Amino acid sequence: MTSADIITSIQNWDAIRQDSQALIDFFGQGNCFEYDFPAYAGNSAVLHAYPGIYEDELYFFVIPAEFDNKNYGDVIDQYTTACLVVNIVGDNRLMPDVAKARMKAWQKNYTIWTPAQVNGQYGIFEAFVIPTQDCEVENVIMTLALKADAAATASYEAELIVTNDDGKQVVFDDFVNAVPPFNALPAQNNFYLLAAAII
Repeated sequence: MTSADIITSIQNWDAIRQDSQALIDFFGQGNCFEYDFPAYAGNSAVLHAYPGIYEDELYFFVIPAEFDNKNYGDVIDQYTTACLVVNIVGDNRLMPDVAKARMKAWQKNYTIWTPAQVNGQYGIFEAFVIPTQDCEVENVIMTLALKADAAATASYEAELIVTNDDGKQVVFDDFVNAVPPFNALPAQNNFYLLAAAII
């Protein structure tokens, strides 16, 4: 995909962020995506994963944070991986109980969670911040999940669970944060692709 395709896809996501039914329809396309960790991402502390819609399909556009800035604006497509969202993680994998419960919570509750989130303080997520240390193998699977919000009874927070499978063991990491809210770290001005898409 070109840089323009990526930005248009993120704009397409932004255009439906207030439309619960459209979001539910796209979430119905899948719950996870594969990401091949590139060598050029090794120096970034975090990755940014932006949801986007390209040719009526849900994608996540993953870019190391150090390249997610105006200096790389003309060549941003060279550092951004387009990851199609599909349904590939399910009961056929042996998962720790917590990871499995959170992934199932997404599958069971996204149709109820989405409208509540759209009407909430921050709306639906615009991106995820993923520590690169969560990518322990070259090819990881990232799965949408819902974690119970300790501050609000019967409420959930969106997250991505990073699955690392080296053929010998499966390790799950969930140090991922959805944005908004934007805190001091990550600050909103650190998300170039979002700023370029939402003018």
